[in-house]
Amino acid sequence: MSDYLVDERRKHVCIKGWSPLSLPECEKPTIPGIMSERSCAYYGARWVLGQIKDAIHLVHGPVGCAYYGQVIRGKTYRIFSSDLQEKDIIFGGEKKLIEAILNAVRLFPEAKAVFVYTTCSVSLIGDDVNSVCKNAELVVKRPVIWVNCPGFCGVSQSEGHRIAYDILMERFVGTKVLESPTSYDINIIGEYDVKGDLQIIKTLLEKIGVRVLCTFTGDASIDKMSYSHYAKLNVLHCRKTGFYFAERMEKKYGIPSMKVSFFGMKQTSEALRKIAVFFGLEERAEAVIEEEIEKVRRRIGKLYKRIEEKSVAMYFGGSRMGTMVKAFEDLGMEVIITGSQFGRREDYEEAAKNVSDGTLIIDDANDMEIEEMLTIYKPDLFVGGTKEKYLSHKLGVPFLVFPQNTSPYAGFKGFCNFAEDVYKAIYNPVWKFVFGKRKENKIIKIAVASKDGIMINEHFGKASQFLIYKLLGDRVSLMELRKTNSGISGECCDGEAKDHLDQIADLLFDCSIVYCGKAGHCAKEKLEERGIKVVMAEGSIEKVLHDLATEAK
Repeated sequence: MSDYLVDERRKHVCIKGWSPLSLPECEKPTIPGIMSERSCAYYGARWVLGQIKDAIHLVHGPVGCAYYGQVIRGKTYRIFSSDLQEKDIIFGGEKKLIEAILNAVRLFPEAKAVFVYTTCSVSLIGDDVNSVCKNAELVVKRPVIWVNCPGFCGVSQSEGHRIAYDILMERFVGTKVLESPTSYDINIIGEYDVKGDLQIIKTLLEKIGVRVLCTFTGDASIDKMSYSHYAKLNVLHCRKTGFYFAERMEKKYGIPSMKVSFFGMKQTSEALRKIAVFFGLEERAEAVIEEEIEKVRRRIGKLYKRIEEKSVAMYFGGSRMGTMVKAFEDLGMEVIITGSQFGRREDYEEAAKNVSDGTLIIDDANDMEIEEMLTIYKPDLFVGGTKEKYLSHKLGVPFLVFPQNTSPYAGFKGFCNFAEDVYKAIYNPVWKFVFGKRKENKIIKIAVASKDGIMINEHFGKASQFLIYKLLGDRVSLMELRKTNSGISGECCDGEAKDHLDQIADLLFDCSIVYCGKAGHCAKEKLEERGIKVVMAEGSIEKVLHDLATEAK
């Protein structure tokens, strides 16, 4: 897709194993003029703070900003606005802000704090929001906190995440005493309780004997945050939003952190094991894992056969692009595109480690690039945010919203929900009427006899190794290298030689095509008996496989 990239965007795209770049360039401002899928820093702050229910959230700016910030992850929250008009932009909005704070507290006197968010227009006109908040705090007798997050202050919503977590650390964490701490208390950082994810996670942790003090911020109250420093461990579920916060808590309070994921069967099992090892609860964890995995097998066993070997394109938040690869692997699916709006280098490193060679990795994609990659790669499923949903549907590609808007996806029970939603998206009857029946993509494995991995230059029977490629739709990628014991030294029909041919045929049992320089009639017969086609060819592997992929279109 490089023909369609503007020059400044070329470093933001790479193909694992093929591109000169090992990782895409990231954490850079969006190129002016390009319609990015990113959000602003203000919305990033709302993403983190919006779920703190025992606080007042007041947006100082035009009412449109408050309207934009009231819906987070598909859920509408109570929000106030100072409702700045044109005259306020000209003459200043400080007086209007203090009135809005006092009115909000009068309406909701039970609120334990007030968050005041500044927007772009307020930051440009120079309102002294910090002084207003300090003065209001003396009047209302509770924290009135300035959230300095104008939309232009960072390259993406990621800067808003950092600003919000810094405020929580400075104003709330460590301000109260916990009456009855235990040796098994933890905090969960970067978990936002999308459609009930948190309750599933907490239930699993309770089963192994671990108590959650505070979840930042899916279940964060002013009180819970204030005694969260009593935790023995911080479990980091979203590294992108919570990394700096966990780092600061470790530095100030000595609380170690542990990165885990509760998405997918294997990752949930691994997360429970890691936490259990920390607290010495291994036996309880293994019993829970065994019980839950059996439930998963009974519930989605039949679905698995229908969705395995399907291809997936993903594009969403930072740390999820690496962990969700594993969740799709649990379903037998292959991720062929992964990307993020605002991923850090560590997120891309994790994603690159988890995907296969030939996978497209993209940072801060725009609509044109998304359209192109869906058209070229033809995934069976595209997973992303609501912004990408309608473009995907217009191109006839099934779409799954993530973070989800249906049911919990975390833990073992959530994994079953996830698998069922994947199945429903791919096999929705509507696709039979969109551009005709969708072509079913099956993975075809191809073996190539080569000495150097560049040219097809080995006799089949004398080959010391075979490169195994996979063809999915019209896309070819290298999977692995398989070594043989030794080459044939005698006639191909001799006993020892026949045994050697049998060993190679067994080695290539799952391949459909074998490319080699030459092959004897005995080798051809043995392979054809097993349904493996032998093709004698010369030249570069890249050209031969490119021609094969072109024919598959």
